[in-house]
Amino acid sequence: MDGFLEGLVPDSAHVNPEENGFFGYDFTPLADTTKIDGLVALAKENKVWAVPTQSLFERWFSPIPTDELLQQPEMRYMPLKTLTEWSKRKNAIIDPSTGFNEKQWEKFDDIRKQLIFKLQKNGYGMLLGSDAPQVFNVPGFSIHREIDGLLAAGLTPLEIIQSGTINPAKYFNKEDVFGQVKEGLDADLILLNANPLENLDNLQELSAVFRKGRLIPKVDINKRLAAIATKNGHAPTSKTSTEKLNDQLLGQWKYYSRKGKKPAPSATFDRIKTIANGYWSMTETNILTNKMDSYQGGNYDLNDSIYSETTTFSNSSSLYLLGETRSFGLEVKGDTLILTGTNNDNNEVWTRVE
Repeated sequence: MDGFLEGLVPDSAHVNPEENGFFGYDFTPLADTTKIDGLVALAKENKVWAVPTQSLFERWFSPIPTDELLQQPEMRYMPLKTLTEWSKRKNAIIDPSTGFNEKQWEKFDDIRKQLIFKLQKNGYGMLLGSDAPQVFNVPGFSIHREIDGLLAAGLTPLEIIQSGTINPAKYFNKEDVFGQVKEGLDADLILLNANPLENLDNLQELSAVFRKGRLIPKVDINKRLAAIATKNGHAPTSKTSTEKLNDQLLGQWKYYSRKGKKPAPSATFDRIKTIANGYWSMTETNILTNKMDSYQGGNYDLNDSIYSETTTFSNSSSLYLLGETRSFGLEVKGDTLILTGTNNDNNEVWTRVE
């Protein structure tokens, strides 16, 4: 939103445009918010798309202490040299000698939020972006920080999701290529464990990513992130035995047989179980017709080696399982998962799906 705050300064102020400070911050005391509607109408008339990059102003150019930002988990994925440079740049820009003060920043931030809200409601269009990598804006993670900022400005979850999906497709005139979950469009998708329209934090409840139609499970994503952290000089985080077992559990599993039994030679159904981040789901597909017969899922809990899964959703053929919690003794041996029922008679062997 370069230049928007400057556009709220009355002509009568006779300011030098080059003395605007960081994205208009120095003009904050002069800004006339009654001019917002007219400015937004002018943006719409000229077909101006807005990319707020609000996360920059809530992190880099903000009163939040550098040490607090350095402690955030995503900083593990940036080189130590970069973090040192970011700290210097942030401390320099908010040093009191520059004229920065928290009270004026709060007014500056409030005006920005008013602009974001009005540009969404009455402007030409909103696009999601965080300008990462940038000072304390880590790629990927910064989008969630940006989403928080847009939500605080008054946008709805649907509007925010559209700003990062269908709106970019419209901007690039590629609505027939990406931006929607639709047959024939690019299969770049995220698979979530919960509905983001109910809570945008659910966008971080990731089960898997589809990139050009290829499934990348959460367990693989975690491995890549761990490798990035190590490469950038960050020590591996220590994990409890339960957390280590949970890491082994994550991924997709195919039903093999009952414990102690050989697979049935004439099986007509494939059962696939997906386990990720506290959630599980299972589908049962008829091999002969290639049609899904049943699906169910919910949340799970792991306490030492006791695995408990509660069914919170299902199709009509599995409705009798809703609300039921089944517990198992859990063993993971390489690519083999063994579940021994503790409150049920299901003793199962599963093999990992690559």
